[in-house]
Amino acid sequence: RVSNREFRPPSRDYKLFKLDINDDINIPKIFEDFMPHGVFNLAALSHVESSIENPNECFDCNIDGLYNLLKISNREM
Repeated sequence: RVSNREFRPPSRDYKLFKLDINDDINIPKIFEDFMPHGVFNLAALSHVESSIENPNECFDCNIDGLYNLLKISNREM
């Protein structure tokens, strides 16, 4: 889920991408294009109530998504 609030990076040294953390097509392209030195993973479903109501969605984002990001970053960085 993406907030409607506008995010403005503090400088040109930062780039924000709003996409699914499980997107194994576009995330590798971003790594190839920008060759980052580091990555901040801010993707998470953090509400306990939503994780109880829909545990699969929570697992997909919080666990599978992190694994996907680690796998791609390990290969590309």
